[in-house]
Amino acid sequence: MSDPTDHESVRAAPASAERPVPGFRDPERAADQRRVAAQRASEREAESDRAEPGPRMRAAVWHAVYSPLTALLAFLLALTFAVNRARIGSAVSGGALLPAPNGGGTLLADYLQEWHSVGGGTSSPAPALSGLLGLLGAPFGGADHAIAVLLLAAMPLAGLSAYCATQATGLHRGQRALLGGIWALSPAGAVARSFGRIDTLFTYLLLPPVLAGLSSVLRGAPAGVDRRGRAVARSRWLSTTAATALALAVLTSAAPVMYLLIVLVALVGFVLLRPAPGTGLRRATSLFFVVLLPVGLLLPWPAELLTHPGVFLHGVGSTGGVPDFSPIQLLTLGRGVPSIVGVLVVLAALALLITVPTWRMAAGAALVVLGAATAAVLGNVHRPRPVDRELAVGNPGPALLLMSAGLLLVIAVGLQQRSRRVAVGRRSPLMAALGVAIVAVLAVGAVLGGSVGDVRARPTPSLPAAFQYELLMNQALVLTTAAGEQPARLAASPVLPQLGDDDLALTAEAASRITAWSDAITAGTQDAVAAAVAQAAASGVGAVVLPAGTRLSSGVTAALLSDAGQTTDGRTVFRVQLPARGARVLEPGLATASRTGGQPPGATGSTTTAAQGTTPVPGGPPELGIRVSSGSDGRLLVLAAENQNGWEVRVDGTAVEVAPAYGHLVGVALPGTATEVTVQRSSTVRSILLLVQAGVLLFTLLLAIPPRGRVREFSPAQQRPGRRRPRRRGRWSLRRRRGK
Repeated sequence: MSDPTDHESVRAAPASAERPVPGFRDPERAADQRRVAAQRASEREAESDRAEPGPRMRAAVWHAVYSPLTALLAFLLALTFAVNRARIGSAVSGGALLPAPNGGGTLLADYLQEWHSVGGGTSSPAPALSGLLGLLGAPFGGADHAIAVLLLAAMPLAGLSAYCATQATGLHRGQRALLGGIWALSPAGAVARSFGRIDTLFTYLLLPPVLAGLSSVLRGAPAGVDRRGRAVARSRWLSTTAATALALAVLTSAAPVMYLLIVLVALVGFVLLRPAPGTGLRRATSLFFVVLLPVGLLLPWPAELLTHPGVFLHGVGSTGGVPDFSPIQLLTLGRGVPSIVGVLVVLAALALLITVPTWRMAAGAALVVLGAATAAVLGNVHRPRPVDRELAVGNPGPALLLMSAGLLLVIAVGLQQRSRRVAVGRRSPLMAALGVAIVAVLAVGAVLGGSVGDVRARPTPSLPAAFQYELLMNQALVLTTAAGEQPARLAASPVLPQLGDDDLALTAEAASRITAWSDAITAGTQDAVAAAVAQAAASGVGAVVLPAGTRLSSGVTAALLSDAGQTTDGRTVFRVQLPARGARVLEPGLATASRTGGQPPGATGSTTTAAQGTTPVPGGPPELGIRVSSGSDGRLLVLAAENQNGWEVRVDGTAVEVAPAYGHLVGVALPGTATEVTVQRSSTVRSILLLVQAGVLLFTLLLAIPPRGRVREFSPAQQRPGRRRPRRRGRWSLRRRRGK
């Protein structure tokens, strides 16, 4: 008997060696043999992987744990809890950030609507940021939770975006991590977190990848070069272009001024940069997509930017609390005492510009000049803001971040130039120590400035529960008087002003009217308070909210305003005793006064006339359908909505003109007989634009998917025209057989 180990060795020998593939004259047999050989090779490779998984796994874990990116994220995550210790919660608000709604789809539903009851009613389209925040709030259970997570994770996300954006620079991972840390700790980003500037926050997160994608597209690198600079067979320029356009659209939804700056940079770069050979058409197509796709992705909101250009200066979000601009911010890259550490970034870029100058630093220097000039313009030009039409300066935060990005680009190019001058494989410990020192000083400034600002974790304020139900049944509005830098606002019941309300543009008359009501109620005489309350009640206001500790100094009697409790954050709430509903029918006497410039009922301080001459109607704007019984001629149906273009009124199926009440409300003249009245708004145009937006979004997402397939290298000889492609080894050919 033979030794069994010999049989095992004999059987194992063919498995370890590559079995030769015999050549068959029959093509089918040759194809089957190749298929079997490939299957055996894959099985041997799988067995070898299963035999030794330990070393590969340990190497992968070691690489992930001790990577500079891991150290950067761990450092920024630990620093986040130290800086944002007062902002850890499920909802944050304060400063320029209004409380976000609790509901998961509230902001998204508001974005899809054509008419909004804010400010007494406006047809101004909601910004695309409201829809975006509504979508982000879906997985978190509400937009308030999404914003809280976004503020808390802003610093690590900004560092990660800057690290990924520097991938094509060819720098060492440690140098890229230092650049990511400098960007994450920039003073302008700290100001955005502390004072609740949503536009600056989105610029803080998205500007590095947008600039990196734009640079890649303009250089033509995606047309035939991978991330390591090697020629590839499959191009990714289209997916890179679509991803850049998508990121630019998200950035523009919060900071519209950045769209103008990025487009300017793209046009100048398209003209000045030297493209790769054979990429002219691709560069032109990419520029076309980058410029136009964001406009289609933001429909129908871009039309609002043309009618209200002040949004470019103020950004999207509440504009309250924006101080005046100081030229010292061009050196500190932010405002406040903790932002002084930003001077180190300027000095580092200036030192590299002097020691290792190169023409490639011109792009970063141009961004610095462009950002500084834009910040100076935004900080000194006054434009009316949408919420109250008051003149206010713009927000220089996004422009300061563009300036910071230019400084980091100068530093990155300087590190590249310096690495070319030193010997290969040598690293300077002095430069690494200086980079770590700059990051450490910026971290100290971020911790010291973390307590600055009014953004805190606090629950969303609300009215008393019982009073909320009453206002909701009457479809009345809530007037919040001005307090400090916060303007007066008129919101739909039963909620207080929330995120997105200040982005809806009101007419100049409506804004001045709300401001006058607020000033008269808080600091007016008794007659002025009575007139303001009567006018507000005629416009559908059922509640007035005053700042905490505020008392009515005019001695207003309880006949007009009565105490209704306090909000959850301590503000005083008053109930309007006059009839305040979403829709009501005025008797002929009051109807005639409303159409001839008379005062609304209750202006003299008496509620008897108002109660006797008003009939409440169930329902309210923007859609109302009722059947009115017979009565006196000259009656008037009044809706608590501003009279703007787009209202469609029908009486017994016949279209009639709107009969304005009190000069600004929607009114319908009623005959003496029983009649059916329908009031609605046409949303056809907006629905078409939303469908176009959805189509552009789907098109962009499909283009942003990177192409599949393995990257293959080509030699210059294989790319020459007219050269025959080399035949793969083992491939059956009639010409080969005939040669034999």
